[in-house]
Amino acid sequence: MPRLPPVVVLALLVSLVASACASSPTPETTTPEAEPAGEVFTASAFVQHLARLAASGDEAGLDAAIDHEFAARLPSGADLRSVFHGVPLGCEPVLSEGPGYAAIAIPPPMVDDSEEEAARIEALIDELRATTEVQATCMVTDGEGNEGEEDSEDSVTIALYTVAVRRTPAGWRALAWRDHRFE
Repeated sequence: MPRLPPVVVLALLVSLVASACASSPTPETTTPEAEPAGEVFTASAFVQHLARLAASGDEAGLDAAIDHEFAARLPSGADLRSVFHGVPLGCEPVLSEGPGYAAIAIPPPMVDDSEEEAARIEALIDELRATTEVQATCMVTDGEGNEGEEDSEDSVTIALYTVAVRRTPAGWRALAWRDHRFE
């Protein structure tokens, strides 16, 4: 069998990859498989979905759920997957929703910031205010022999993480997140 020139092989590979990509959904059109058609996730249900994606190792699903444009302008630091790991043994996170720009906030513009920098910061703050923050907390016992005694004086509620989410025409997206475990 005659050997094909490298340029022809490369062109065939590019054509094959392009046709495969054309048939797969883009992250903007991908909706979480756990969201039944016609129903809308709540912000808390979306964060639970993100936690399931992280637990199952579905990097592509988790990546598709992030608003990368916002994340590039205001990086959250920790990897989103990592905020869902390290939940204390026996802890079932309790989720609560609240307005944006509470746990995930940045300082307002300073007097010595340029007009351009001040406008950039204000735009970020406005976007954060337009989010819903979902905070995960957990009740843990702070002493031996108190396991299962939620009303014990040694029980403490700890904050685990907060995820700022926004509903878009393409579905929910995570904009920013904060890991509270090491604060």
